[in-house]
Amino acid sequence: MQGKKSDEIHALAREFRTGLENGSISRSDAKLFLSGRKEDNMGLALETRQMAAWSLFFQAGRHSVDLSNVRIPQQTDGYERLIIVPSTITANDLLAQMKANFDVWVSPDFNGNLDGAAEHDERGGETYAIWVHDSAEADEHLKNLCASDISKQSLSTITLRERLLLGMFEFFYSRQHHDVNGGTLCSGSRLANGKVPCVDWSSEDCQLRIATSSDKSPPSLTRARQVIP
Repeated sequence: MQGKKSDEIHALAREFRTGLENGSISRSDAKLFLSGRKEDNMGLALETRQMAAWSLFFQAGRHSVDLSNVRIPQQTDGYERLIIVPSTITANDLLAQMKANFDVWVSPDFNGNLDGAAEHDERGGETYAIWVHDSAEADEHLKNLCASDISKQSLSTITLRERLLLGMFEFFYSRQHHDVNGGTLCSGSRLANGKVPCVDWSSEDCQLRIATSSDKSPPSLTRARQVIP
């Protein structure tokens, strides 16, 4: 990231945080700020706005994340939600952050350790970024595809850690949840036993559920989210 652009992002993050704290920026305003066209009426690129929002999100969670050298992939039309995945934040860290804000159920298949799934992720290593569809529900065009089908088609899809970051980011800015009508198949991840993580929000139980499924048959209404890495 170029120095001038990095300074712009930090300045915007400070301004954004002040607005949220003093009430001049509402949660709904924040949601509008993060979405929409590549350029808004302030002349700020979508990438710049979202980088600033992620910077503020990490600060609020007391995570020290250096965004200066993060490579942002070329955006593709329809993929308008940026996810920054820091090397220093684990799935277990995100689970703890979520439990501090709402109820979470985790399948016994994880043996109390979500990071076990991260050992079998499509992506990892240094801090990186991806683009996904800006949608509360998982991708309709991947309906009825199991993780095995997705692998055969060589599609890049969301991992468990990426989905948890996406969900926590959404909750931070809107107090809303993704996957209230279905679930996300985190087909970019695998447990040691070959099962695939999946995540949904149960409105009935007011609970986030982190479950697993076979790589051959995803649960009903559960779909993957394609990513641009």
